[in-house]
Amino acid sequence: NCVGFVIPNYFEPDLVYKTMWLQDTPDEDISPVLYDCFDFIEEATVERGGRVLVHCSQGVSRSCSVVISYLMWRDGGSYEDTFAAVKEKRGIANPNMGFTCQMLQWAKRIGTEADRAPPHRLYRVAPHNEHDPTYLVAKPCTSCDTTQLDARGAYVVATSNRKAFAWVG
Repeated sequence: NCVGFVIPNYFEPDLVYKTMWLQDTPDEDISPVLYDCFDFIEEATVERGGRVLVHCSQGVSRSCSVVISYLMWRDGGSYEDTFAAVKEKRGIANPNMGFTCQMLQWAKRIGTEADRAPPHRLYRVAPHNEHDPTYLVAKPCTSCDTTQLDARGAYVVATSNRKAFAWVG
């Protein structure tokens, strides 16, 4: 459920939900929640042999962006090819411009595109949004240097050789 603030989880406890509170706006950052979504999908499909319904209000932008990102991650495909495959199955699929830009950047970061992201990345650990302040995610910082660090926060540095370091102020 990509829109927990709009659509309640009507069938709990009969169905298992992963609830997100994603706004369909160009400035909403979906990248911090993607791996949690992937874990949920993988656990349901691979480990339990089940099925997953990824939904939002209209099935156009938010849910399609999560599905496109998942398929890019799982299959290693480019954004363009994966979007085309999703669009073929769901004709109204049309992620907003902000989500599209984020997925293109994310594709570089995970190595599905020829260009690579900068070798080191810095993330700030913070609540994803006000709907669930206990749901902490790693939000990308604008640059990877010590000027970004705040003694009141927690950060993760991801290196080019796939190592991660935590820094707590």
